[in-house]
Amino acid sequence: MSHHRSHTRPPDPQGPQDPRQGLRHGARHVGTLPVALAGVLALAASLAGPAHAQSTPTDGFAAFEAPSPAQDRRRASTLLVATGLAGGTYSAMLRELSEVCSGSSQVPLTEQRSSGTEESLDSLLANEVSAAFLQADVLLARAQNEKLDAIRTLAPLHPEPLHLLVLDRPVSDGSWLGHLGAGLSRFGLWGRQRLVDLRRLDDLRGRRVAVWGGARSTAELLNAKTGLKLQPVLLDDADSALAALQARQVDAVLAVGGAPLPWVRKLDRRVVRLLPITEPWVGLLGSVYTPTRVSYANLDVRGLPTVATQAVLAVRNVPGSWTTGHLVGLRDCLRSPRSMATLRGTTGYHVAWSDVDPVGKPQWPWFAPR
Repeated sequence: MSHHRSHTRPPDPQGPQDPRQGLRHGARHVGTLPVALAGVLALAASLAGPAHAQSTPTDGFAAFEAPSPAQDRRRASTLLVATGLAGGTYSAMLRELSEVCSGSSQVPLTEQRSSGTEESLDSLLANEVSAAFLQADVLLARAQNEKLDAIRTLAPLHPEPLHLLVLDRPVSDGSWLGHLGAGLSRFGLWGRQRLVDLRRLDDLRGRRVAVWGGARSTAELLNAKTGLKLQPVLLDDADSALAALQARQVDAVLAVGGAPLPWVRKLDRRVVRLLPITEPWVGLLGSVYTPTRVSYANLDVRGLPTVATQAVLAVRNVPGSWTTGHLVGLRDCLRSPRSMATLRGTTGYHVAWSDVDPVGKPQWPWFAPR
């Protein structure tokens, strides 16, 4: 038996409880109702004013109003471009590109920040942005399990080197005996730490590596190509990754981005160091990554060998889209020798522009408007 208490409205002292009696009760006043109702409606109309007379919700639902031409124009008044974290390479390059090429695209370029390539690609696939700065290796990795046919390269950009950072002191060798010895020593008990100095990529085999943004897919590709069995630990950003490294919650940090990365330039060589990526790993990674070198004076690094993926400015290839003409204008601006001279030569602009070849071969298929 149900014990649900019905929340019925109390009976109206002026009216009957039986609905059928209500109908009869109302019928006795049918002669006076139209006059009274007309007066009430006239008073409501005079209070609401003409602007509200046609938009009053009915039956609890708001009346539908189609977007006006002015609203459509506002929606089409900007190209929304996904970048990455504040202060990153992509954010700086979009700002500079906007200064040089907004006139060519005929609409302003507006930044939408993200946690990195993974989120930016998701936004592009969901049609939440018109374009996105992406790592090509992330596209190649995710294409193994996702349909990315609509994503195309508007312009190939700069190389994005892999940065592998470790503490500049020995760490546990990774075995259970090493961890046990380190733990006993930390509490002042007897224990012999089994330590190892991380100097090469091979030293990271089976170790915990902090990643964020597109570096998660990079770590997965490294595992697939090298068999190193890195253990990616997904974090929010560079700050959280460095904090985990210093707390020895991870053994290394993997970051991908246009060199020099601003936050890497602030690191202390007495605390961290960069690992080189050399043969045989360069050969094993050759189908996705190209050899390159990085330099960071603060880390006492000059021409350290590593590998790089390609950054691309990617778009969705949607026939008949209103954005197509604007995107073609932006692409043509980037291909202009005058524009590239400005981007490469303006003091304060990101040095990555020096490595951009807007008509070079992209690692992901070209945008082909139809």
